[in-house]
Amino acid sequence: MKDNPAALHEKAQKKYLDKLASENAALLQRLQGKGIGVPKETIERMKGELERMEALVAQKEKRMMRLKEVYPFTSRRYLLSLLLFHRNF
Repeated sequence: MKDNPAALHEKAQKKYLDKLASENAALLQRLQGKGIGVPKETIERMKGELERMEALVAQKEKRMMRLKEVYPFTSRRYLLSLLLFHRNF
């Protein structure tokens, strides 16, 4: 099965490790004096991390917005149920 969670995780990890290996090779060449500036692999990795973090922030903001929309209704319902419960006795 190619689409099972373990295979997908292994594929993602292998892709990430391959990118790190190429970035490491570029950094080693820079240390040996064969490259100037920041390697493009490092910039690409940082852009990928930035995109992942932006997506995570957007997801968390959406979650917080939904919670803020739902919370007043649920708290009001809870308080009304408590008040009605106490009034019955």
